[in-house]
Amino acid sequence: MAKTETGLTTTAAVAGINAIMTTMESVQNELASAEGIQRGMALAVGRVKLRQAMSPDAVAVLIELMGKPDGFRHDRESKGQQYSPVEVVDAAISAGIQGAYPVDSEFTIFKGRVYLGQSFYERKCKTLPGVSDLKWEIDIAQSDKSWPGILFLGAMATCKMHGFRVTVEAYQTPDHDRRIAVTTYDGDLDNAHGKAKKRILEKLLERLTSGPITEDSVSVLPVMVPEDDNEQAETEQLISELTPVATEKTAPPSLSHRTEAEVDWKTELYSHGGPDTLVVQIGRLLHEAPEESDRQDVLKAAKASMVDGKFDQRAYDTLERYAYSRRAVTA
Repeated sequence: MAKTETGLTTTAAVAGINAIMTTMESVQNELASAEGIQRGMALAVGRVKLRQAMSPDAVAVLIELMGKPDGFRHDRESKGQQYSPVEVVDAAISAGIQGAYPVDSEFTIFKGRVYLGQSFYERKCKTLPGVSDLKWEIDIAQSDKSWPGILFLGAMATCKMHGFRVTVEAYQTPDHDRRIAVTTYDGDLDNAHGKAKKRILEKLLERLTSGPITEDSVSVLPVMVPEDDNEQAETEQLISELTPVATEKTAPPSLSHRTEAEVDWKTELYSHGGPDTLVVQIGRLLHEAPEESDRQDVLKAAKASMVDGKFDQRAYDTLERYAYSRRAVTA
């Protein structure tokens, strides 16, 4: 009987991957119908189910897929190192809870954390009920001497949902520069293109899942900040070329080099409601959060509230930009 590189038989490999994929689909179905406290419980139960699905054969399959283009990538490849089985299982569970599979580079492990890839967002958009005619366009990347190491790309993603055309755009206009800004490695255009595609499809997915689609619509992205995830970072060599100090302390283009004190975030947040609204309350939490990881947790909770219809996409985009400004100040 044929065996894989790790000595796993073909039959065992099929059984292992089927167990993982089936459980992930089941967890996603349960999360899709849950709200509020029930969703929190579904998340906890989903993690337990996914961990129970990690049989020795399933773990062996994950190890087999690690570092493969048709599996999932990680940041230790260039050194010939791997993550431990425990770390891989934890990463697969984190990805699975978000709906990502351990195949087709749907996620990357970077410094122990999971980053979703462009192939994940493409699949999610394509497979939503009622979606058809998915298309996207990414413009030629352009540089700006005021932003070394950053490339700017105009982008558009569109599809039909239940017959209605839904479009998300990120272009430069006379009034605003809404192009997607990404960090690059030695001007790697393929890398920049991949990041822009991921970003625009991510925003399209958010639009498609934020509420009922009852008419044709065109949404524009907020003024963009440099994309700092590492979904495209496939080797330690590329990662070592990042300049975290320059990237993380650089203010987003929309701030025009102003400091946080010069940006009236209170007024901007209040434009989405009074002092007792959820948006302003979340803004306060972002201001008080001591660490970047804490702010990311707050943003995750905010995104869940947005999906539940407690406030709109523009309000969330304001919170996201405010979180970025806090990073620039506290880094």
